[in-house]
Amino acid sequence: MICDPSDMASKFTAAPDKVSLLLFCALTALVTAVVPFLCYTLGLSTVEASRAGILATVEPMVATLVGILVFSEPLTLPSALGIALILAAVVMLNLKKSAGKQETGAPPET
Repeated sequence: MICDPSDMASKFTAAPDKVSLLLFCALTALVTAVVPFLCYTLGLSTVEASRAGILATVEPMVATLVGILVFSEPLTLPSALGIALILAAVVMLNLKKSAGKQETGAPPET
């Protein structure tokens, strides 16, 4: 379990400035959930859904890199392996798609 709701409730009630805490929680939700969802949804109008789905798979990799670079988390072997596997998968999916279009005689994407 990530957090105990009763523990979080007791910490909230013990907070001296509840308005600032509520504002912080609202801004955190906005930055971590609402804005990314809106950007993804708006991006679908200019990028085909299959390509957007492939690009969305890099999200865990970016989260790991942000943790390492911004929050000084250690780069562990599983994290490095995960990053390498995600990059390899994205490259392979894009290469396979490009090669398939060239074989069928479809015009290259611009």
